Order: sequence, then structure tokens, then C-alpha cells
Amino acid sequence: MSVQRRLRNGRRFYEVRWREGGRQRSRVFDRKKDADDFEAERRRRAQLGAYAPAEPSPEPLSKWLDTWWTREAPGWAQSTKSNRGAVIDRWITPYIGHVPLRDLGEDRVMQRRGETLAEGCPHPQANQALGILSSALSSARRARKVPANPCQGIRRLKVQVKRPRALTPPDVERVRQKMADPRDAALVSVLGYGGLRPEEALPLRWSDIGRTIAVSRTYTHGELSERTKTGRMRAVEIVEPLAEDLEAIRPKAHGHDELIFPPPEGGLWDLTNWRNRVWAKAIKAAGIKAAPYDLRHTFVSLLIHEGRSVPYVAAMAGHSPRVCLERYAHMFAEAQLRTGVTMVDEIRSARARVCDRSATEATVAVLRSSRGHKETPPERGVSEVEDAGLEPATSTLPA
Repeated sequence: MSVQRRLRNGRRFYEVRWREGGRQRSRVFDRKKDADDFEAERRRRAQLGAYAPAEPSPEPLSKWLDTWWTREAPGWAQSTKSNRGAVIDRWITPYIGHVPLRDLGEDRVMQRRGETLAEGCPHPQANQALGILSSALSSARRARKVPANPCQGIRRLKVQVKRPRALTPPDVERVRQKMADPRDAALVSVLGYGGLRPEEALPLRWSDIGRTIAVSRTYTHGELSERTKTGRMRAVEIVEPLAEDLEAIRPKAHGHDELIFPPPEGGLWDLTNWRNRVWAKAIKAAGIKAAPYDLRHTFVSLLIHEGRSVPYVAAMAGHSPRVCLERYAHMFAEAQLRTGVTMVDEIRSARARVCDRSATEATVAVLRSSRGHKETPPERGVSEVEDAGLEPATSTLPA
């Protein structure tokens, strides 16, 4: 590296020349002091090597995001790729994809968030976009493309956490009753009385069932993963009604790795397909609006109202105690105001109630048919039941 005085077309300047990456490079300055300072900085960087301060890159953010994706995405689950890709394409690239990394400071990142919020970006997605951008720029800092991550000083937006919607045991039993295939009804039991996430229940094998359910894999977005959402295997206690439901569908002979809930065409159930083809019909027939994931909240609710501790509930649900307490704080508060009831008693009482109701409705239907009734009475057949000397089914279960 050297500083040389040059004269060209009557103009005097100073040129700094050095080799980098096997190539000869140079830069010119009008003043010798500037050239000397630059040469000293280059020498200092050469001495520090990988520990030299990062030099901001003129590379556009969109180009770096492509590089970051190529490096990091192979280790992500397919669902993570889909979610992050959608957020990048919708809320990041159109706003700041053209901005050079060296110009991407905290003010520009804040401006991008304000623009997306003005365009209707929900707060949870705005926070997700900031998290993805922060992860990409942290990688850029490690690659010495930027001296610091401008996202680290930006606070996340406040988000109103929705209270989990838990189905009551009678609701669960009404949905199960409308399932044509006993295996689908048993799957509902696993979700509602075992607390598994739908993507954890679909790949269950008979070898996973013992005195507990061994939860160790997930199936989502057409990809089978030998790990759970949290990356930790857990064992879920099997209560008696759930054990009975599983035993009712257990084949006399089955392979060690045979699936418990295979679709009719074989392979693994895709959650979207099962929800559209089976779940949607059952909840419509039962007169209930709910998602399969709501059954997981049913399980947690039953444990809490049984009087279980926060660590126990968290372990069974696959949460950390902190997340469990934050998400279900209202349920723990409600449980302190009532006498604990065991999960088994809740389930058996609900099943008896639903069976009694079904028998009553069947009796009413027979009576109405014998009398030639064609109109539906306003109180779901209560008058016919009373005329027949029967009492409507009742329950002491909480709503």
C-alpha cells in the first residue's frame, strides 16, 4: 500500500493503491492528508483482520435478504419458511427492499413500520416483520455488512392478547357424536382430553401410546418433523375416558409404526383437509363454531379447574410456566372461585348428558312421527317429552 502524487490534465491528486482479494485496487484524493488518513485506516483494518470494525455496505437490503435466506432457510421448518416469506414479500421488501444497507438506520426502519401500519398492517404482523428484519440485519452485522443492527433499539408494539376459547366437555361430546368415523371421534378426544396440538396428533403412532402419550413429532405443511413446536419431547397423562376411546379403535394386530389416525387414502392427514372434510361438517351438525385448536384450550381448562399447579399444566401442554400463566391467567383466577372437579368426572358427566339428550331427542322424534307432526316445536321438543312422562336432560356442569 502506498500514497503516490499524480498529475493529470493539469490536476494534481493523490492516489492510494492496495491489493484486496487478489486484485489491485485504488482510490484518489484531492488532499494528501485525506490520502494518508485513508492509507492508515486500511493498514489498521489489515492488522485487525476479522476484528476490524464493519464498513457499511452499499448492497440493497433485498439482495442481502436473498443471501440471508439462502444461508438460514435450510434449517427452518416448512411452516416457518412460508410465514416468513409471506411477511417479507408483503411488509418488508416493497417498502425498504431498495434501500442500501449503509442507509438503513433506526429512523428508516421506524419510517417503514409507520408506512406499513398506515397501510393496515396488524400489530402482530408488524412485530413479526420487525423480528424478521432484525434477524436478517443481525446476520448482516456478523457478515460485516453493517456495523450494528438498527432494529435492536426499537420496541415492539403492544398487542391485545385474546382470551383462549375453550369448548366445554358437552360441546366436545356433541362434536364427537357427529363424527361418522370412530377414529375421527377419537382424534377429537386426543385434542380435547390430551391437549395435543393438531399437528402433533396427526402423526401419532400406536407405539406412542402407553400409560402416557409420547409427543415427539409434528406434521404440517406436508412436512413430517421429528421434533415438536418447542423442540422438546413430552409425555401426556392419559385419563380413563381417553384411554377407552383409543382402545375402542385399536386394531387387534398393528405394526409398531402404524398410524392411529390415517386418512382413507393412506399416508398422513393434512390438517387443512381434515378440518374441511371432517371437522367442519361435525361442528355444523352440532351447532358449534370452533377450530380444532380450541380443543387444546379445553384440555388446559380441565386441568386448571381440577386444581393442577402451573408447572404441571405447563408440562402437559408443552408450554413454559411463564407462557402458561400469561395465556391462561383468567382460568387460574376462575378456578380459585370454585370447587375443583376432576377431569374424568367432567368428561363422564358430559357424556351422560349428551347421551341423555340424544335419547330424549330420539324419543321426541318418534312421538312426533306417530302423531303426524310436521312442524318443529319452538322448545326443541320439550312439550312432547313432558306429554310422554319424561323429564328433559339436565346437567350441573358449568357453562
